[in-house]
Order: sequence, then structure tokens, then C-alpha cells
Amino acid sequence: MEYIHKNILGTTGLIHKVYPKVSTTTILDTLVISNIHNTDSCILDIFLFRGLTSTPSEKFYIIKNLTILKGTSITFDSIDIGYDNTLYDLYLELKSNASKIDLKLKTI
Repeated sequence: MEYIHKNILGTTGLIHKVYPKVSTTTILDTLVISNIHNTDSCILDIFLFRGLTSTPSEKFYIIKNLTILKGTSITFDSIDIGYDNTLYDLYLELKSNASKIDLKLKTI
């Protein structure tokens, strides 16, 4: 079991690799995203990306234009966020430079 904690600010870049692809399958059990901005909602995308030189890049959205109100959190479980992590990287894209989120990811 592994826990990953990240503090993500829009000012440090809008696209963030949340979980890289790995050589052996890992189950992503829980993903919690908390909007820690004092006044603004946060809008974000969560997507899978596989970029190989021998094939065209592939991008698949898990969720697009999700709005998280200030001071609230959203939780995804393995049914919502599950994918083959030997093939894809998991990314999160913030839609505003002012966004501030905390992220917690649990694998099993």
C-alpha cells in the first residue's frame, strides 16, 4: 500500500502527472482532491495519457471540467479511477492559474 500526497498550485503549471505508469499493475484504490483556495472554485480535468514514438499519442478523459467548490473535496474510488497503469500515466489539469488543490492517492 502506498500513499501519495501532493499540493498542486496552478501557478506552477496547469498540467501535473499524478501517477506515472509502472512496470507491474498497481490498483489505484482512492483519489481525494480538495480545493484549498479561500475564495474560488476549481475546475479541472483528470485524464490518462500514453505517448509512444511508434504509435500516435492517446489521451482519454476520466472526468472533464469538474468543478470543486471552495473548501470542499471529492473522492474517487477504484471503480471511478481504475485503469491499466502499466500503459498510461494519470494526469490532472487545472483550468486556472489561481487554483490550489491538495491531492491524496492511495494504491493497493
